[in-house]
Amino acid sequence: MLRELWFNPKIEGAELSVNVKAFVRKSVYKPLLWRATPIRLAWAGGEDEEGNFGDQLGPLLISRIFGVRVKHSGVSAADMVALGSMMEGVEELVTGLHPYIWGTGFIQPGPDYSGRALRIRAVRGRMTLERLGSLAPENTALGDPGLLANIAFPEFQSLPKRFKVGLIPHYVDQGDVRVRQFSALSGVRLINVLRPVPEVLRNISECDLILSSSLHGLIVSESYGIPNYWIQLGDDVIGGRYKFDDYYSTFGRRARSVDVQRAVASAEELTRSWQPLPNVPQVQRDLIQAFPGYRTFGSGVDVRNIGG
Repeated sequence: MLRELWFNPKIEGAELSVNVKAFVRKSVYKPLLWRATPIRLAWAGGEDEEGNFGDQLGPLLISRIFGVRVKHSGVSAADMVALGSMMEGVEELVTGLHPYIWGTGFIQPGPDYSGRALRIRAVRGRMTLERLGSLAPENTALGDPGLLANIAFPEFQSLPKRFKVGLIPHYVDQGDVRVRQFSALSGVRLINVLRPVPEVLRNISECDLILSSSLHGLIVSESYGIPNYWIQLGDDVIGGRYKFDDYYSTFGRRARSVDVQRAVASAEELTRSWQPLPNVPQVQRDLIQAFPGYRTFGSGVDVRNIGG
């Protein structure tokens, strides 16, 4: 009935005007609409398949796990804001919309959130949560939805390993001389974050160890259970270490970087000594169950089997 109402221009002889559609979208519980019309999701970079893979990952995760269609939107017209460091953009909203927040975070230090009311379901870490104050419900889930990569793309879970080290520079670090130097070594794969998401996931999964200055290079590696370490290659990543500390705060930790030269030289030792972050399966379950509409239309994932 909802699909008929939404797409049929005449119901009982009366035209369903654009204004009525807008009223329905604003007044009806949004997840009920998402079976009939795409989620308007805000993510950086738009629909360019070769944009930053961490930004492009969001719509693919949502469509694969929850079986809904996703359409790119600017923050000002979005139903939802998810992966990425988008909270500063949300804070600047001047429209009357109150988007759902599912896993995003702030990109740099700053004062507490002072924007419009939001529908907060999950945020990337405790640092973002604290800046939202009383706007965030007590049951707000913590974690970056990029941790769901292995659930959305299980085909990359158990690929044969082809490289000892995967080197993932943030796109602002791609010109760093050390990237060129170490990527030329035997057993080292240079992974380009500006390639399509499935290609990046495959490249990560074929490595024994990941060294990354890209946050989502670390997050996706953690999702697949691949040893991973943060490397800092320069000062050009906006916000510096803030978003890394925010992500790790979900697990009660602070981000710690390793020296890339020493890490490449001792790759086998780092691979053996690596320990996964605690409670990743529980964070994954919490994120899925916190998704807006999960209790309305569920997902294709049985959360009881996560981590089993």
